Amino acid sequence: PLFELLAAGFLLRGIRRNRFIDFGLAGLALGLGLCFYPAFQLFVAALGLFVLYLLLTQRGFWQRYWSKLLLMTLLAAMIAGPLVYFAYEKPDVYFARTKDTSLWAKTAPEKRVGALLENTRKHLLMFQQTGDPNGRHNIPGAPMLDTYTAALMVLGVLLALRWVWRPRGLLLLLWLLIPLLGGILSLDFEAPQSLRSIGSLPAAYLLAMLPLYFVRQEWRQSVEGYFPRTFVWPLLFLLIPIAYSNYYDYFQRWAYSFPAWSSFSTAETLAAQEMNGLNAQTDIYLTSFFAGHPAINFLTQGEKQYTRLDTTARFPLPLPPDKAVVMIFNTETRDMLDDIRRLYPNAAIDEIGPPFGGPPVLFVAHLTPIDIADIEGLMGAYYPTDDWSGPPALMRQDATLRFDWRSQAPLAMPFSVEWEGVLHVETYGEHRFFVQAPAYMELYIGEEKLISGEGDQAAGLVLAKGDHAIRLRAVGGPGPLSLSWRPPDRDIELVPSNALYVPPVTNNGLLGSFYANDSWAPPISFAQIDARFDMYFHVPALPRPYTVEWMGKIAIPQTGNYYFGLESIDESTLNIDGQEVVSAQVRNQLSEKPIALAQGLHDIRIRYSDRTDHTHINFFWTPPGGARQIVPEQVLFPPQANYARVSVPDMRQLLFDPDRAGAPIVVSPQLDGDVHIVQRGLNQPKGIAVGPDGSVYVTEMGARQLLVLSPDGEVARTVTGMPGAGGEEPFVEPFDVAVDGQGQVYVLDAGAARLPIFAPNGDYLRDAPGDPLYFDRTRGLTVDTQNRLWLAATAWGSLVAENAAGEQLFNAPVWPGEDSQPVDVAIGAGDHIFVVDANLHKLIRFDASGQRLLAWELTPTNTLDAPHLAVDADGFVYLSEPEDSRIAQLDPTGERVGAWLLMSEQGAPVKPIGVAVDGAARRVWYVDTAFGEVGYVERPVGE
Repeated sequence: PLFELLAAGFLLRGIRRNRFIDFGLAGLALGLGLCFYPAFQLFVAALGLFVLYLLLTQRGFWQRYWSKLLLMTLLAAMIAGPLVYFAYEKPDVYFARTKDTSLWAKTAPEKRVGALLENTRKHLLMFQQTGDPNGRHNIPGAPMLDTYTAALMVLGVLLALRWVWRPRGLLLLLWLLIPLLGGILSLDFEAPQSLRSIGSLPAAYLLAMLPLYFVRQEWRQSVEGYFPRTFVWPLLFLLIPIAYSNYYDYFQRWAYSFPAWSSFSTAETLAAQEMNGLNAQTDIYLTSFFAGHPAINFLTQGEKQYTRLDTTARFPLPLPPDKAVVMIFNTETRDMLDDIRRLYPNAAIDEIGPPFGGPPVLFVAHLTPIDIADIEGLMGAYYPTDDWSGPPALMRQDATLRFDWRSQAPLAMPFSVEWEGVLHVETYGEHRFFVQAPAYMELYIGEEKLISGEGDQAAGLVLAKGDHAIRLRAVGGPGPLSLSWRPPDRDIELVPSNALYVPPVTNNGLLGSFYANDSWAPPISFAQIDARFDMYFHVPALPRPYTVEWMGKIAIPQTGNYYFGLESIDESTLNIDGQEVVSAQVRNQLSEKPIALAQGLHDIRIRYSDRTDHTHINFFWTPPGGARQIVPEQVLFPPQANYARVSVPDMRQLLFDPDRAGAPIVVSPQLDGDVHIVQRGLNQPKGIAVGPDGSVYVTEMGARQLLVLSPDGEVARTVTGMPGAGGEEPFVEPFDVAVDGQGQVYVLDAGAARLPIFAPNGDYLRDAPGDPLYFDRTRGLTVDTQNRLWLAATAWGSLVAENAAGEQLFNAPVWPGEDSQPVDVAIGAGDHIFVVDANLHKLIRFDASGQRLLAWELTPTNTLDAPHLAVDADGFVYLSEPEDSRIAQLDPTGERVGAWLLMSEQGAPVKPIGVAVDGAARRVWYVDTAFGEVGYVERPVGE
């Protein structure tokens, strides 16, 4: 912007004074501007069109100025020459970023026109309505200009349009519109993009000054003669609120905005600071989202060595037994942190968030050598017989297997031992095992008997990377016993303690074979056992294209119909017992089909191909009586010689896993209750609330009105709007409604970005204070017992809380790093926060500080017809399930108690959206948007 102002200013002064020095300085500014940011090139184009217009419309312009324009051009070319030469010599490098961020790069041909028009609309409105969502550039989503400057700019545009054929009016419009192309022609999901449109910013402010210039001219002609030098006072009257508004935006709203705070590579910076605080005796493990990040490299100066944690890594890792370990995770690898908590319950875990409060952006796990050793080794059962019969006389955890029973026998002869656990393999390939024994022994890997006999024995087999079941049985005798191996990448050594594990470590998962081609054709590049099938490959496993085939067994806990689903980039296919069950052939789209399966183990095979970016695969199931969830690792087993020692998990353990975010809601029995319908024929009812006196309030979006109903459901009043400057202003899109403890009614008008408050009888009281930005297109709200207003800010992916004065108490993204669209919020017992997210298809529970605790999968819906929430006085939560025609009751922790199945009077399934409960929790009210009905479930007395 500085060089734009200098270039335009010197050019205009040069045209006015006809002096070489001005044109030379303009050329200098142009050349320097070209050296700083590519968006400046669009300003050069705007200035070029302006000069061309002067050449075509002003007689004699060429004769007067050609030499000076030539000087300006030559100076600009001379200064920018090295950059131009580089672009000529290496166009692929120079234009690489432009190509990557081009609107055409990520948009299908048939969608380009629509995307271009939408980008244009967003950028034209970014100064006054909705600005850049990137916190590095702006208060996310806020207009780019303050209210006063934005209004002045609109007036300036109108004045410039009036004098569009005058040079300066045309210059301002060209200067505003052409640099906007930098954002308009770039990625649509980033729009509006103020940084690539930064060249239009000086024009926006100059246009805002244009009305002041004309007012100044009128003042000079009419008022100045009577009151000399007084124009400064009305100007100050305007500039003071502008200055305060910008001060408040910068030092308050932006400074304390979590989305803005977290946008400046904040998590990476905090991670680097943590690393710099560690000594050389601590091993560092860093998530692949951070590994190699420029902020990490710069702040640590390359002095901190670390091990990269891939997104597909499985814990435990082979950690050093004699050193402390620190693992650093971001929010996208929360599942890894959950594994750390499960495997190392005594580990110290730091959660690092903003200094002004908000959710954490970084997790740091500190493991001591004691924490690491607690799960290492094999569990040995020592029997007082030589045939492993009877109860064991001794159970102990042995870190390594290296004993001399001639002098240190654990029991009196005869005795026998069986060690059992998990063998962790780091490298795919042939592994040779060596057993030294004084008597008979047996070694099993994956339940395959690899070695048996007396004395020293050796054998080998090819093992995949990952965890394998291991068992060694030995008869005691007067001599040494040891277990050694030779991995593909090391010499012979005792099997170390960090390759042996005891529970809770298991070898669940499927065996994945990775092929360096797109047809699953041999040879195998490598193989590994993968347990989780919500996999995102932040770093591709192989150069693309490659394919993967996972095989093994799936344990079916009970006989019944199971729905299996795949969602991936790119294609994937599921086979069970040799039968194709489902195939996902469309990128990022869930494919789901049912299959009847008997209880027990079944063969399973998943094939997957990776040809493009954003590599991931998600494997779902919906068991009988359950909801869709990622297939839990407890039911997956790699190929083994036999499965005699494998037990099928209890179904109750699989429907809800408290250690993993995104666990599904367990389906419980149908709840008792009588359904009563009190209103029919409504036009898209969406929200419902019940007041302290039992009055019921319904927002009818299609009819643009609020219905006030008596406790029995009779219409007492219809409210169609609220007072305005020109009379009553009708509702635009009344979507949701809430009632506070005094019975005041809050109507969320998502289309008008307003939140009017009404008395219990429907009389208008006032508008709720607060930032209208968070009322715009928001789909859910509630007022808690402390009269705090909570908003599920759908368009911003955030949860916002305000006090009665409109001051923000809380503002944080619902799920950082994801395209979140919260649609409703409720405050439960202990001020725990429940949020429904329509884009993530989750019900999420937070604690009172905003820390995410648990999440449950929900049936997918859109944001207009998504589930909504209510809470009763005892903290029980009520969840509408539109696609399942149900209202579910959850206990105060979010666990499902049961559900009411709802039907219309014709016996057809309904679509309940809004849900509310009266003070006694006797009636659970709902609105059905499918049939336009309002009803309630009368719960039995004593329930």
